[in-house]
This record gives sequence, structure tokens and C-alpha cells, in this order.
Amino acid sequence: MLPVGHIAVPGEPGIGKSRLVERVSAAATERGFWVATGRCSQDDGAPTLWPWSQALRELARMDGGALAPEVEQ
Repeated sequence: MLPVGHIAVPGEPGIGKSRLVERVSAAATERGFWVATGRCSQDDGAPTLWPWSQALRELARMDGGALAPEVEQ
């Protein structure tokens, strides 16, 4: 089983969160880690736990698998 960790990067718009995540993700990927990201929506009406759903979908694709239909919603 692979170790799992998560990091949340909160902050105001425009302070460089995306750039930080891109650089850290690239460095981790170069070292053999699987990296999946999810972003919060600034719009009202985003699905519950949307960032986590995005990350789970990305990890499932990396592993060549698929998520259960109820998670794919």
C-alpha cells in the first residue's frame, strides 16, 4: 500500500497558490510520487467535496482504474 498524504493551500486569490502547487507537484512527480490536485470553485453550487472528487478521479486514472459511479457524479 502506498503512503498517502494531503496538503491544503488556502489563501486569497492571486497570491501564488497555483504556482506553488505546480512547482511542488512537479518536484514530487520527478521523485516518483503520484500527485493529484483539486481546486475549490469560486462559484456557488459546486458539488459537495468537489476538490476531493477531482483528486480521486485523477488518482484513479493514474492507476488505470475507474471510480464507482456514485463517486463519478
